[in-house]
Formats: sequence, C-alpha cells, structure tokens
Amino acid sequence: PVDNDVPIDHTKKLKLGRVFSIKGTDLPRNADLLYIFEGDWIYEKQYGWTFVAESFQISIELTTDGIIAYLKTIPGVSKIAATRLVDKFGVDTIDILDNHPEQLKSVLGFTQKKVEAMQKYLKDNQAFQRCSRILIGLGLNKTSISKAFEMFGQKTGELIQENPFMLCKISLPYFRLAEQISEKTGAS
Repeated sequence: PVDNDVPIDHTKKLKLGRVFSIKGTDLPRNADLLYIFEGDWIYEKQYGWTFVAESFQISIELTTDGIIAYLKTIPGVSKIAATRLVDKFGVDTIDILDNHPEQLKSVLGFTQKKVEAMQKYLKDNQAFQRCSRILIGLGLNKTSISKAFEMFGQKTGELIQENPFMLCKISLPYFRLAEQISEKTGAS
C-alpha cells in the first residue's frame, strides 16, 4: 500500500509489462510505434495509477518492424516503400535517412523530389518536437503550439522565449499567457 505516492517499484512493474493508463491531449494512436512520454503520475480512485503526459516523442525500435513502422509515419512513404528501404539498408536505414539521404535514391520509388520532401518533413517534425518541449514548459497546450509553429516556423520556441508577446499575433487572448511567461522568464 502506498499513500498517494507513486510506488517505488513502478518502473520495475512497467518493465515487466504492467498495463497502466495515460491521459493527455493529442496523444499518439499508432500502436506499432514506441513512445517516450514526459509527465507526472497521479492516483485516481477510479483508475488507479495514471500517467498524465505533457509531451511525447517517438522512440525508434531498431528492428525491421520498428523501422518500417517509423518510416510509415512520413507522408508519402507506404509500407511497401518502407520495406524496400529496410531491405536495402537494414538497421542502418535511420542513419542513412538522417546523414546520407542521397543514398535513398538507389531504392525503387525514391526520387530526388521524394527524398527532399521526406527530409523537409523530418526537419520540420524535429523542430516542432523541440518547440513543443520549450513551449509546454512555458504553459502552452498542443493546439496553441501548433498555431504558433504554423505562424513562426522552426524557431518558434526560441522566439516565444525571447518575446512572449509574439503570441498576441496569433490571437489577442494570448496576452495574459504572454504576461505570465514574461514574468516567469524575465523576457520582455
């Protein structure tokens, strides 16, 4: 029995396959991928120990199935195309994708245009994840972060940290949040 504290052995139980609940907004729904969640544990009478996720990121499982599942999250990459990449590059596929994308063109169906589109998507996605980690810490929710990212681009997190009142360009009701962020960070 534990009095409203997360059990000391919760990580051990989770590693052993214990099922638990996760609450949050915009949570992922792809059961083929592994995720790393950030947040806090709470105890709820009805559900028991529940993890309240503030953010998450994909953790790529370096197996054939794990890499294929990850590649399928990229727009324009079907299961067949992902399988072709993994058949050619094996567990090095992610490294090739990140560091030697020109090699992707040696695989059937991967044109210069498609490789460039994949690179842009991955770059934007990484920037959005970085931005999310910064802005969630400042009190923004996923919807607000998406709007800000759409308006300000890849440097959104840094821009809002430096000048929280830029949020008012999205919508005037963000003024109160901008004031709170300004007080918290000392930004003007």
